[in-house]
Amino acid sequence: MALKLNVPTIDSAETAKVIPETILTAEPDANVDVDVDTKTVTVEAGSSC
Repeated sequence: MALKLNVPTIDSAETAKVIPETILTAEPDANVDVDVDTKTVTVEAGSSC
């Protein structure tokens, strides 16, 4: 399942680096893609239930 999020506060590569680090603490097998230009984050992960 993929989740696409609009994150208007992404304004730098440093911010883009922190987002996947944070998500991966809760969902370590997730695939996280951050696009600074479009200010979106796409997360693909299996169910953690």
